[in-house]
Amino acid sequence: MRIFVTGASGWIGSAVVTELIDAGHQVVGLARSDASAAALTAAGVQAVRGTLDDLDVLREAAGASDAVIHLAFKHDIGFTGDYQGAAEADRRAVDTFGDTLAGTDHPFVVASGLAGFKPGHLATERDMPTIDGSPLSIRMATEQAVLALASRGVRSSVVRVSPTCHGEGDHGFMAALVAIARAKGVSAHIGDGANRWPAVHRLDAARLFRLAVEKAPAGSVLHGVAEEGIPIRDIAEVIGHHLDVPVTTVTPETASEHFAWLGPFLDLDVSASNTLTRELLDWRPTHPGLLEDLNRGHYFHAPSSVTPAETTSDQFPVRVFGGPTALFEYGGLRFLTDPTFDAPGDYPAPGGSVLTKTAPSAGSPAELGLVDVVLLSHEHADHLDRSGRALLADVPLTLTTPDGGKRLGDKARGLADWESVELDRPGGGTVTVTGVPAVHGPGPREEVEAFSGQVVGFVLTGDGLPTVYVSGDNASLDAVRETADRFGPVDTAVLFAGAPRFEGLFDGAPLVLDSATAAEATRILGARRVVPVHYDSWAHITEGRDALQAAFTAAGLADRLDWGHLG
Repeated sequence: MRIFVTGASGWIGSAVVTELIDAGHQVVGLARSDASAAALTAAGVQAVRGTLDDLDVLREAAGASDAVIHLAFKHDIGFTGDYQGAAEADRRAVDTFGDTLAGTDHPFVVASGLAGFKPGHLATERDMPTIDGSPLSIRMATEQAVLALASRGVRSSVVRVSPTCHGEGDHGFMAALVAIARAKGVSAHIGDGANRWPAVHRLDAARLFRLAVEKAPAGSVLHGVAEEGIPIRDIAEVIGHHLDVPVTTVTPETASEHFAWLGPFLDLDVSASNTLTRELLDWRPTHPGLLEDLNRGHYFHAPSSVTPAETTSDQFPVRVFGGPTALFEYGGLRFLTDPTFDAPGDYPAPGGSVLTKTAPSAGSPAELGLVDVVLLSHEHADHLDRSGRALLADVPLTLTTPDGGKRLGDKARGLADWESVELDRPGGGTVTVTGVPAVHGPGPREEVEAFSGQVVGFVLTGDGLPTVYVSGDNASLDAVRETADRFGPVDTAVLFAGAPRFEGLFDGAPLVLDSATAAEATRILGARRVVPVHYDSWAHITEGRDALQAAFTAAGLADRLDWGHLG
């Protein structure tokens, strides 16, 4: 069969692709980025560029295929605050597939979950989850819509995948728990930790998806479950043992503070049977169980990062001072980002609001030495404070937004999107600095700029030099994709993160990349190294270093992180 797979380059999807190809099927995979497309092509898959929002792309690919396996889900937003948005996007994609496949009798297999069942009840394939209008139940309603397609001439089936689909290379829930325990110095569970999660090995799950697309009857519910339920306390104890940290408990009230986005999920009590699935498809899980897999040790390899001893000419040192301020030398010139050195306290912001600085900078202007160029993304008080403005008078050149270039005097130059300036290097040659798009909030750029003003990012290039991206206060992955299309892959990305939010502005959505989208930006850019900034020192920052570390670990990108040299 010619099978169209969404999420084909993901954790489960890449295993499903291998399983299908080994069984003689032709696979077409949805690819969100050039990197994903390249990975799929290398695996023998025909790549189709697009996202779950590109409904015409989904419709065309499904119509040209003999079967569809839908694995993709917007985990980057779903597990970092907007589960409803992710679930609604999933439903639109499913409805598009259903309309396309109606009357064909083609297989349509959809990944679902095991949430929504009564705690303490062993869920079977015959049980239907509770639909109560909550964001989580939106996905459960999508499952029922898939099953209803059987009456429209679609051989539809649902695979309810265990909350943890584990294996070597896993960057999901288990990897996030390990990262949190490492960062916090304790391995925690919620309450007495008796609540349970089912588990399945990734390779066993992949085989189930193949069997489903090949022979599951229309309207089938299948359980991707190898182990019915493992107490979270047992998982915490194994993690504590391997990291040599204490095992402790947190209350349900403090779970979100300790586990961040993972807290609500970790508090679920879910157990499920696979008896009917095994009987229907003769599926037999054969790979290690979760605790055995954890005890094999691969989850506990310490994340690497660039250190001074490992620094190469392509990985130059970056000094960080807190907030958005960083200093680095590139091509013999010294660049400073968004200078902020004022003391902690309250500072006025546009619209009569107040920005509160919570920590002192890790240095002062007097300790910087010579600065050749300031890269100023914009002029808000948390990016250019009074000390920073005074510093500009002593710097030969400030590159900033087009509006900022008009306001800041003769030493400032504004850069529009893709506009470049050539800077002479000591000893000959030039460094090129190009202005690149940045959007300081969610939504269309022109609408965001009406509230937040202009923001600019920068790309630095030069003969024999690495490519450097400085994002500025950007919340748009589309802007990152535009930059990656012209300059990727990049060697170093100085990513502004921290998910700053303000009540009443854009419904509280992040104005800059959150931790998950920073990890996705890294993947889009193909960045060899990421130096995060703008994740501390201000009260409106909502995600700090721990959240970034957990998100990059979950995305399999922890080895890209370089926290810089303080001060």
